[in-house]
Amino acid sequence: LRDPCWGERYRWLGERGATFVVLSQAMAATLRDVGVPRDKVGVIPLGIELDRWRYAPRPVGALRFLFVGRLVPKKGLGRLIEAVAICSRWGLKLSLNVVGGGDPAVEAAYMDQARQLGVSALINFAGRVPYEELGDAMRSATALVAPSETAPDGDSEGCPMVLMQAQAVGTPVITTRHAGNAEALPPA
Repeated sequence: LRDPCWGERYRWLGERGATFVVLSQAMAATLRDVGVPRDKVGVIPLGIELDRWRYAPRPVGALRFLFVGRLVPKKGLGRLIEAVAICSRWGLKLSLNVVGGGDPAVEAAYMDQARQLGVSALINFAGRVPYEELGDAMRSATALVAPSETAPDGDSEGCPMVLMQAQAVGTPVITTRHAGNAEALPPA
């Protein structure tokens, strides 16, 4: 928590609250770092409904990558757009489907970044899609790419459900070892 105001608030809550339940060990560490006593922090890992996210094997074809998430700085989409540009310069034939929405100005900035880097033809900004269609979008992708970083305001991931959902349908996951992301992956 980069903003000292939030640290003070969590410390105040830590002194008065009985129990704090979070979704990942990374989130628990953040609370402990700002002074919430260890014995007051519990972790209940996030889960998904496996019957909704059915495994479906498929042949490997063209490199079609998928990003699913809100268009906010902590999701790392700007870095992913840079990676697409680097891979394109290396001669890799790939595409990226960006599923998600957010502030129209932020989305426009990502589109502008793609244009400036010369990869706008490789990136489809699909916007929001119905939740029921996410499984099909994941099944049609070579891999789900979920970069992650701490935003300038200190905002950070918890444990993104999209990582578990993609794995459940059989789509490989590429993610950043950051916050709770690694906790959603099988042990190495």
